[in-house]
Amino acid sequence: MNPIPLLVLLGLSGSFDDPTTSASHPRAGVCVSDAGPEYTQRPRLYVRETQPERLLRIGDAAPALDVAEWTRRGPVKPFQAGTAYVVVFVPSSTGRTDALFESISKLAEHFAERPVRVLAVAGEERNMNLESWRRKVETISDTIRFPLAWDNSVRSRTAYLAAAGELQPTTVFVIDTQGRLAWYGAPGGTTPILESILAGTWNLETTRKEIESQEDLAWLRIETIRAQRAKDIGRMIKAGERLTTGFDDPPSLEFAEALRDDLMRFASDLLAADSAFNVEKEPRLRALLLASAQHAAKIDHNDKPRSLALLARAQAINGDKARALRSARKALELAEAMQPPDRDLIDQLTRDVAEFGTH
Repeated sequence: MNPIPLLVLLGLSGSFDDPTTSASHPRAGVCVSDAGPEYTQRPRLYVRETQPERLLRIGDAAPALDVAEWTRRGPVKPFQAGTAYVVVFVPSSTGRTDALFESISKLAEHFAERPVRVLAVAGEERNMNLESWRRKVETISDTIRFPLAWDNSVRSRTAYLAAAGELQPTTVFVIDTQGRLAWYGAPGGTTPILESILAGTWNLETTRKEIESQEDLAWLRIETIRAQRAKDIGRMIKAGERLTTGFDDPPSLEFAEALRDDLMRFASDLLAADSAFNVEKEPRLRALLLASAQHAAKIDHNDKPRSLALLARAQAINGDKARALRSARKALELAEAMQPPDRDLIDQLTRDVAEFGTH
């Protein structure tokens, strides 16, 4: 197993060398259309109607870069065995890139005496072409102490960003010493990843499972939202079945907790007063409600009041008042022992116990 925490594996931190600052990073969707990547639209969230096929996965041979011009400190030779690479795709039309480029420069300098090459790739966007880019680079040249390339059309960005389904305006791809894609995500935690790669301890299989599981979970969030908005019961059932059966072997404790939260969100959405679906009238949704609540409570080892409270409601709606009463009583006991106490939850469970205890 990798010693790197899930937060770092998923690129959820804020700078190249500080994996402690967290930022939201929805790993879902791709910046592509039938005509190819729409890079001028980043970072606006744009997702396809369905989850795209994975064309670039952790462990695959890293695609070659197709560069039109090295605007600073190039060229860089094609990926060489024995050297690790960090390829950062950066926006070109963003007003200020000084801090970003300074951060990349510091990473490059940190590994200057070791077999690591750090480089960045920019490309044409709505408000930036190559000629304008050259002028911009000249004004910030002091912050660019690494090789900086200009993409050949959108070929490099297509081979990496579109193939991996990345949306971030700045995305980092780490390539190991054997030329394989080792990690990708938003800036953050790159230094410990490189250290692990150079030490020969980086686990590609674990990393792939972590990233792809998180991406799948993010897509299911999108699917359930779309199903609710469209009042599409078939789509909701399909998403719920995948959510409740598709993650039997969570890759980490952190992912298991994220899965629990999504299972509880799915169940709560079905139970909401403004839900597009009537769970009590639809047996398939009723069964999924129970399955999601059971799975969430199991992840919590059946000893957390909120997931047990949700399980109690699901059991009651499925006609099992005896089990619902036991779950609600246990949840109430746990809630009353919490410090500070959650009065709203205690009040709800008190009502539930009274209701489920009435036969």
